[in-house]
Amino acid sequence: MDSTLLIVITGAAVAGFVQGLSGFAFGMVAMSFWAWAIEPRLAAAMTVFGALTGQLLAAASVRRGLSWRRLWPFVAGHAAGHERP
Repeated sequence: MDSTLLIVITGAAVAGFVQGLSGFAFGMVAMSFWAWAIEPRLAAAMTVFGALTGQLLAAASVRRGLSWRRLWPFVAGHAAGHERP
């Protein structure tokens, strides 16, 4: 296996693990690996794609457990306390 591909795969795996634990930081972790192996434009595009994919997967899994009954008091509190222009 090519060393560049190994670095890209390792960076993505470690960054995905960190994002799974913390909910953010995919880009910071992935770029710390990828900056040494691939050109910056490609690394930036891959970072954005990976971070967005991770956030969309997390949002989809959280949305399944959302209870609108529990959310209404927060919405009502926001509506009551929201300053109107």
